[in-house]
Amino acid sequence: MRKEKPLFNYPTEKRYADYPRRYLNEYHSVIGQLRNKPDAKGACSTLHSARRQASTAVDQGFCKVVRIFDRKTGQYVFTYKASADGTLRHAGYVR
Repeated sequence: MRKEKPLFNYPTEKRYADYPRRYLNEYHSVIGQLRNKPDAKGACSTLHSARRQASTAVDQGFCKVVRIFDRKTGQYVFTYKASADGTLRHAGYVR
């Protein structure tokens, strides 16, 4: 069977659900930092939720470093690190 061609050209509608989540959280433990690969990853739709999840993971001791990657721009936005004073936030990629 042949697919019918539309009479007029029109753009196909894309919904929000068709797109992947924009921000990617990369969770690194001490071993993950040495081999430079994340131990776990998690996707978030907004920067606010990505930052909240990153700070919570470092505060609770789940990991030592969390990096937030923006899939749209292709760059790291923030790096959260555990320290003696609490959670430190750095702009961009920090080793």
